[in-house]
Amino acid sequence: MAYVRLTALCARTECCKSDVRKKLAAWCIEAEDAEKIVAKLAEEKYIDEARYAVAFANEKIKFARWGTSKVSFNLRQKGLSADLIENALSQILPDDYGKMMEQTLRAKFRTLNYKDRNDARAKLLRFGAGRGFEFAKMKNIIYGITEDIDQNDDEVEFY
Repeated sequence: MAYVRLTALCARTECCKSDVRKKLAAWCIEAEDAEKIVAKLAEEKYIDEARYAVAFANEKIKFARWGTSKVSFNLRQKGLSADLIENALSQILPDDYGKMMEQTLRAKFRTLNYKDRNDARAKLLRFGAGRGFEFAKMKNIIYGITEDIDQNDDEVEFY
């Protein structure tokens, strides 16, 4: 019964072995039986961790707007090997990733309340770090976004 339910699930969406093991544990399936089911699903290509890594990376970067650091961390948490993670991240187009990062940071910048240029930059850096963006790439984008802010914004003249 569990095998049939999992084949249907894996046919609809990509799954990795750790996700399937968690499902089986939630369904109170014994560990021995669970490993047999996982092995059979992998043998029949319902589970393919390389395919899963690529799908996960694409989905999280394009739709959730995560950075590669956060994607990499989540894939490691799921027990995928470094080679699979590196391969999945290498398939992300640098131009598309850079545009997505800039759009995300610009959108956040429009919602910020800041005192001066440095405050805005610090807030954007914290936001980007939480999203998993790499500091070196993010820094150049943030400096470009915030360069038009006057350093003396807090000095307001009253007429």
